[in-house]
Amino acid sequence: MSLYIQLQVVRSEEDDKDAYIKALGLKGYTKGLIDIQTAEVWFEAKDTGRHSS
Repeated sequence: MSLYIQLQVVRSEEDDKDAYIKALGLKGYTKGLIDIQTAEVWFEAKDTGRHSS
């Protein structure tokens, strides 16, 4: 299943983070309250129905 399709069915920010982790194949990461951190990059998950970058 593609990331786009997975993101259409997520029910929480936690599901959103898990979809990105799986799609990107992240191995070394930590998940915070609303973010994913690796040594190289930091992601913030939003569940608002709005587009973001």
